[in-house]
Amino acid sequence: MLSLSRSVILLFLLLLLIDGVFAYNFGYIKINYKEDSKIYNFQIDKVENYTYNLTFRHYGNIDKDMEVRVYLNDELIYTIKGSNRGFTWDVKRVKVDVTDCINNGSNTLRIEGVNLRADSTRNYNPYYVLDDVRIDEPLTVKAPVSIVQVVICVITTIVISMKYLKNYKEL
Repeated sequence: MLSLSRSVILLFLLLLLIDGVFAYNFGYIKINYKEDSKIYNFQIDKVENYTYNLTFRHYGNIDKDMEVRVYLNDELIYTIKGSNRGFTWDVKRVKVDVTDCINNGSNTLRIEGVNLRADSTRNYNPYYVLDDVRIDEPLTVKAPVSIVQVVICVITTIVISMKYLKNYKEL
C-alpha cells in the first residue's frame, strides 16, 4: 500500500501531465560531405494561439566557407556559419520560434550543408550534427481547470493530509 505522502506526490505528478506538451521528435541528424542534406516530412494538427518551437543542440566540424542551413517548409529558419567547431563539448542549444512556418497538416524539415567538401591534404572530412531535434506540440486534450487551480488543490490536499497524519499519530 502506498503511503499517504507518496499518494499525494503521485496525484500531483498525474495532474501536471494533464496540461502537458508533446513534441515531434526528429532525434539525431548528421550531415557530411557525402550526404549533405536530409529531408523529414511530418504531420501536425496546428493549434491556434500556441507557439511552436524548434529546439536542438548542434556541433560539428565545418570550415569558414561552409554553412549548415535549416529550412521548414522551404523557409530558411536558422543558419550555422562554419568556424571549424570540431569538438563535441562545443555544443550549442538553439530554440527557434517556427509558429509562422508551421502548416496545419503536412510539413517538411530540411537540413542542408553548403560547400561541405573533404580536404585530402589535411585529412579533413566535414560533418555537422543536430541532436535532440524536436518541435514542441501542445496536447489536443486540455483539462477543464488551469494549472494554477491544480497546484492550489494539491497544496490544499497536502495540508489536509498533514493535519490528518498529525491527528492519526496522536491516537
